[in-house]
Amino acid sequence: EALHEFRLHPVDHPAGQLVGDGIAALDLRAHRVAEMDDPEPLVIEDKAKIGYPPARVWGSPTTSMWAHRLGPQRAKRLLFTGDCLSGTEAVEWGLAIEAAPADKLDERFEILIERIAKLPVNQLMMMKLLINQETMQRGLYSTQILGTVFDGITRHTPEGYAFQQHAQDVGFRDAVKDRDNPFGDYGLSTHKG
Repeated sequence: EALHEFRLHPVDHPAGQLVGDGIAALDLRAHRVAEMDDPEPLVIEDKAKIGYPPARVWGSPTTSMWAHRLGPQRAKRLLFTGDCLSGTEAVEWGLAIEAAPADKLDERFEILIERIAKLPVNQLMMMKLLINQETMQRGLYSTQILGTVFDGITRHTPEGYAFQQHAQDVGFRDAVKDRDNPFGDYGLSTHKG
């Protein structure tokens, strides 16, 4: 079951790098957020890094939420370059609802959770279903199927095979570094040229 179909109302507050496919320590929550598969309220660290660099080679976002969350212009801006945003930029672009310094992140998250917890669960469920229905009607499931097919294809192109071979030769972390260094944004940087 997809996260956006859960009956309870999740909210997340990640810190650090939220990028797909192996830039840093990557947990399920970060990967989920990075692929934008669920448009839930997100309180994010202001210096967090969020994006999908595998769009450069060896990846297509399977959840296809970028266009739904950002609109076509901004989605293309990120996916045509593999660039990332800071947590502050993620708020400006509509990927998060609030950005806080690391030392205030838990506090800001708890304030939001406490406010949400004041509503009856049935009310939250109805509001979530109401909002998510609009996203589904815009064709999310169809684009998710296409995104999954394209993700498989990206791994079987000449460039995809070359990336895999390079990762076997030098290790995955170094292959990712080699992929991202020409863009000037390997690691914590959100440099955009």
